[in-house]
Amino acid sequence: MPVKSLPVSAMELRSFPLLKPLREEMLTELASTARALEFAGNEVVFRAGEPAAALYGVLSGSVVLYRSSADGREQVVHDTGAGRTIAEAAVFQYGSFPVHARAGTRGARLAQVEGARFLAILDRDPAAMHSVLAALCRRLHELVDRVEILSLPDAGQRLARFLLRLPAEGRAGSFRVRLPVAKKDLAAQLAMTPETLSRVLKRWREQAWAVVLDDEIELLDAAALEQIAAES
Repeated sequence: MPVKSLPVSAMELRSFPLLKPLREEMLTELASTARALEFAGNEVVFRAGEPAAALYGVLSGSVVLYRSSADGREQVVHDTGAGRTIAEAAVFQYGSFPVHARAGTRGARLAQVEGARFLAILDRDPAAMHSVLAALCRRLHELVDRVEILSLPDAGQRLARFLLRLPAEGRAGSFRVRLPVAKKDLAAQLAMTPETLSRVLKRWREQAWAVVLDDEIELLDAAALEQIAAES
């Protein structure tokens, strides 16, 4: 169970791209029943098959969406950090959650938005509905990119392509990217073990290509990583 349950403001809801197109009075209506929930690291948010009565926005931390394999292993479907929403499709169509969700290893603070109220608002305003559908289409394109990355056979290539698509800060060939999730969750997202991820990063550090700085990675030689990402 979440540690805390507190009100959510319309301003906080506006920070999510999916909800940003909604008019102020719509956001205020959503906020009237929305709650901010705090989850400890790896705590379950919802389970597959449970009724999809709400969608969630990540205010801080991260959330991992996963399935359980026949042998009990966790198969990561997607993970997402602050500023993103999850379970929209379940609210729109499925009626129940198709996957499990848990907080990332660092925990998560989530905005829980009542699904029925969200759908009722969109039914009253076709323009808002179109904006939300456009946001969902953009999310679909991102997931297609993720599938493309996972199809790459080499772990280093998958990691390089993922990092080069993150927002970066820096100049003169050296950039820093902030990891959206903990390294353990990143490894699962990229279909590799944490040990493999550590080996790749160690090799890059020895080659003076990249170095890990807490939850950031400094790309010391972006050109070398671009070459790795482009290898066929």
